[in-house]
Amino acid sequence: MKVIFKYELTSEVLLPKGALILRAGTQGDTMFIWALIDPNEKEHIEREFIVVGTGHPFEYEYLKHRFVDTVFDGPFVWHIFEVNTN
Repeated sequence: MKVIFKYELTSEVLLPKGALILRAGTQGDTMFIWALIDPNEKEHIEREFIVVGTGHPFEYEYLKHRFVDTVFDGPFVWHIFEVNTN
């Protein structure tokens, strides 16, 4: 059985192996990701994320990263990418 868990979004997030990220968003003043996970998975993997604001320079090789979601945070708009570890 799989469940959806919420994780605070930082540059590195420890997630169960096989976690499927569903979306990103804010609750209060904190940014989170929601992921579909197997709660019985014992192995965890550190996954890396990039948050880039609209109009800010994108100093990464964008084709090497996976777009996760766009987050609207008051007057700010953030674009979340997962760093490709391959």
